[in-house]
Amino acid sequence: MWRVSDRCFGATLGGATFPWVSWHFLRSTSDLPGSGRHALPPAAPCGHREEDPLFVTEGEALRVPLLPDNYGDGEESPAEYVWLKGESQEIGTSEDERVHHHGGQLYFLPLVFSDSGVYRRTSRKCEAVEFKVRVCKAEPFSPSVLYARIEEEALNPRVRCPGYMFEFCTDAGGNLTWYKDFGHIPNESAETVLILNASKRDEGIYTCRCTWEHAGRIFNSSASRKLIVKAGCRFFIRGHDGFFFRIPGSQVKLACSVFFGFNVQDLCVVSWLVNGSQVNTERNQVVYKATLTICKVSEKHFHTEFKCVAMNSNKWDCVFVSLKNPEMMSTHVVINLTLLGFFILALVTSKVFMIDLVLFARDVLKTCHSQEDGKAYDAFVVYQTHNTEKAEAEKICHFVAKVLPRELEQKCGYRLFILGRDDLPGEDHMELVWTRVRLSRRLMIILTPGAKGECGGSISEAYGAPTGLALHQALVHDDLKVILITMERTGQLDRLPRELQHLVRKSAPLLWKEQGCGSRRFWKHVRYLMPPGRPRSTGFGSRNPGDHR
Repeated sequence: MWRVSDRCFGATLGGATFPWVSWHFLRSTSDLPGSGRHALPPAAPCGHREEDPLFVTEGEALRVPLLPDNYGDGEESPAEYVWLKGESQEIGTSEDERVHHHGGQLYFLPLVFSDSGVYRRTSRKCEAVEFKVRVCKAEPFSPSVLYARIEEEALNPRVRCPGYMFEFCTDAGGNLTWYKDFGHIPNESAETVLILNASKRDEGIYTCRCTWEHAGRIFNSSASRKLIVKAGCRFFIRGHDGFFFRIPGSQVKLACSVFFGFNVQDLCVVSWLVNGSQVNTERNQVVYKATLTICKVSEKHFHTEFKCVAMNSNKWDCVFVSLKNPEMMSTHVVINLTLLGFFILALVTSKVFMIDLVLFARDVLKTCHSQEDGKAYDAFVVYQTHNTEKAEAEKICHFVAKVLPRELEQKCGYRLFILGRDDLPGEDHMELVWTRVRLSRRLMIILTPGAKGECGGSISEAYGAPTGLALHQALVHDDLKVILITMERTGQLDRLPRELQHLVRKSAPLLWKEQGCGSRRFWKHVRYLMPPGRPRSTGFGSRNPGDHR
């Protein structure tokens, strides 16, 4: 009984399309890798039989059965055979018909998709024999109709023509050619293809194609299977990543075992090299093994290079082994752990004290720092007092008029422009804000989440039309860094103007606390966000910030 695959595929050769016929007449054991050349199916008693389905590809030629059997080449004349498709569609014997029979053999020259079905053969001496044919569409490089794949670890694998294709080609007097991934392999016409020194690039679909003649016409039939090349020789050396820990004066045996593959018949050699010089070792048979014995380990062995070498007729490979003194390794471990601890400590310190380190560096380098960027102010300060409670408005005014100038201008030397303090009566408010914002390095906004008014309104509604419009232009069009400060936790973000809500989501505002450690951290963070160094006069004729106090 034949075992047949249930899938189909097609391909292209040399620019021309060949929808491959892949006949999967696989027996239960004979078509497995390593089973050798298979014999013809054994004869069965004359009677009703059902053959396994034949899965073939549209466009190829097919002869059923693929090889002559004991029922189709007997004493009956061709006229004594009757072939039917289905229950009643009789098939003739005329050579002019695409599908016809010669006695016990049915020919499809070539196959079309509608040929799928059940075919029955009857004769005068035997009962019916049933064949099921399934015709598949041709799909290049589709793996769906491949025979059992070959997975080889040998260096020189063999790929045998699958199924009965080689026997059929011999019986039909055809010519056999081989293809890899549907590209022609020259000078190959035998039943098997030998691949020397196989590697991953030799993997692929191997196809044997038979070109045969019938009634003066040439036809093609083929079968394919996939080859997978596994890793070659593998080394087995007991140790820790190529290191052996031995104390001086002890004995050590270095055993190197190498697996070359299955059914390997090549010449295989395993040996040890000590500082490049070969030493005599024993060689076993199945898994080759070489053992290097050092009777007494000395200090020189810790500086010696040991190499296990594996060779056969096609490949050379090696691994390196070193001996380590455990006492020295303990010292190295302590040193490495100490360095790792210092690295982690430095990383944590830089993360926790990053702001202090940056401020310290600014203080050290400020004498060398020159800031000629055309700016007159370090920060433009804007705040909101209308639509706020009286106590909150007084708190904001105290912070802006007293605390902010004392900490940034008097202690740190920054120059601020504060609306309501540095503007002159009668100046165009919008022009003033727009000009001073462009002359400032930072935009400092004092947030007032608790202000009364429409939730999520515009910045013009919160700060007044002129100020709001100028600030909106600065936020949208200028690459101006913004410092956000709040008097209380910003839990009610929906009450802020839409533009400020967007800024708060990008960078959390600084919370001011008038006393305690929180106040010191707050001013450090503000200084960190301010521009570095004491700014120099830029000649814009701006007034001294203290003139309005």
